[in-house]
Amino acid sequence: MTNTYMALALSLAGQSLGYPVYVHVEEGVCHFQIQDMVMSKEREVRDWLRELPDKQRKIDLVSDDKRAASCVRKAEAIVRRSGFFHIAVRRGTMNDYPDGLRPGK
Repeated sequence: MTNTYMALALSLAGQSLGYPVYVHVEEGVCHFQIQDMVMSKEREVRDWLRELPDKQRKIDLVSDDKRAASCVRKAEAIVRRSGFFHIAVRRGTMNDYPDGLRPGK
């Protein structure tokens, strides 16, 4: 397990919020932001999430973009295929999460 994943696991301990995946759409393409990485390929997102050790951890799919509804559904399917089953869909932005959970700036 890399230091990044260990730090993530430790920072999430005791948090009521899930681990955020920010979802938005640009020029008709779904984008998924995890920490400081923005990905548009399902395989990239799935591979990254599969590396997380605690599959019992809740994942929050976060979007304030009404145009991204189909992308949020796609993200939910990706998260499930990555081994997570506790998934929440939330309207919001990265500013709704503590610094330790927000994407890098």
